[in-house]
Amino acid sequence: MSKAIARQNFPTISHQSSITAYLRRKRRKKAAFSDRRERLLFAINRMKKAHARTS
Repeated sequence: MSKAIARQNFPTISHQSSITAYLRRKRRKKAAFSDRRERLLFAINRMKKAHARTS
């Protein structure tokens, strides 16, 4: 709601924020890829630790 009001009052600012949001979305795609790898490695390490604890 406040975002819509801000867009009416300051169209240039909303345009700027939309650009930054677009760039952030692009960056998040890359980040999500590396984040998935990190999570995979983390899960593998956790499984290894659990296995070492049981044996």
